[in-house]
Amino acid sequence: MPSPACLQAVMTSSIPAEIYAIICSEVQGNGTLVTLCSTSRLLRDLAQHILYHSVDLTGCSLRTIKSWALSVSRNAHLAARVQSLAIEFPEDMLDPTDATKITLALNKCVNLKDLEVACARFPNHSNSKHVWMIEDCPFRLHTFRNSYFTTSDTWMTKFWEAQTEIRVLAFRWGGSVPTGYLPNLLAVRAPQVSGLPLERPLQRVYTTFDNDISQLARYSQSLKTVNLERTWSSRDSLTFLGIIEILADSLPLLRHLWLVERSKSFRGIGSDFERAPTTALQRMSHLEDVVLHTRSITFFKEGSDGPLYSMTQSSGLEAQASAIMAVCPTLQRVNLGGAAARDVELTCLLTRSTTGGIRTEHGTEFDSDAASMFWRIS
Repeated sequence: MPSPACLQAVMTSSIPAEIYAIICSEVQGNGTLVTLCSTSRLLRDLAQHILYHSVDLTGCSLRTIKSWALSVSRNAHLAARVQSLAIEFPEDMLDPTDATKITLALNKCVNLKDLEVACARFPNHSNSKHVWMIEDCPFRLHTFRNSYFTTSDTWMTKFWEAQTEIRVLAFRWGGSVPTGYLPNLLAVRAPQVSGLPLERPLQRVYTTFDNDISQLARYSQSLKTVNLERTWSSRDSLTFLGIIEILADSLPLLRHLWLVERSKSFRGIGSDFERAPTTALQRMSHLEDVVLHTRSITFFKEGSDGPLYSMTQSSGLEAQASAIMAVCPTLQRVNLGGAAARDVELTCLLTRSTTGGIRTEHGTEFDSDAASMFWRIS
């Protein structure tokens, strides 16, 4: 990246402003955009136009958050640019003075569509009662990801009543989707299947997989994307094959399937050996993507006398993925992962080209954010 002085010199040339706009749009990283802001008035305006569109304040100090809040509070044109905001507060109970300053900023962000609110101290769940910070804001969200505010109806009723355009809702701990609200809801991330709304024709679900996963059958006429995460509990006894068989029987429209173990668990002698899910996946006639990452399974066995696939070796992962791709003609991507040793992970991705050829990629770590497919796929 050239120094600000060099850029200032370039600005004296007759390059059209449209070229500078293209340069800013191609810049990678917010740090570089911030540098451009100090270069010239034109580049500052162009860079801020990009910077304030999607704002990520996760991992930032409260001082930085308040600085951003002051900036959008004083500059309506910047506040109007904000369409996506991820904000992580250091504590679950902010000082009322600080909370008020942030609330004033949120009220200025009239075009905000995607809001994520979290707590750095309690990353998985917080019970902040400061719901008043968002309940009177003029924005109308499409996506709301919350692990900060308490999700009980009694605290958030006013917010739910106002946010009628929410399509994607995510919360990590406790609570449930409020009944009678959110008429446009299509996708939910909830810690348990029991937290999903009965009356909505959900198209995407992200939850944990355990013995009540059969309840997903109530969305048989709408559900197309399922992300299931195993965190292990005493009542969790379903195998990967068992999970896939349930889904194959109950979700005929399924296109995208993601199954992953977040940690290794010892379930008894022989528990690291399971039947391969190949034939069950074959029954899913619309499946386009499948992700299966395990940390507890060492081998998958194909039938009683079929091949044995090692999930701790790249060759085994590729052989299993190839077998799945061969029997599922609708599949475009197969992503398998296994744990070769403690803190050593292997992945294998097979992708089918438009001409029918198969491309293979081997990696060394799992996707760190299971939600990526959940948010991306429409």
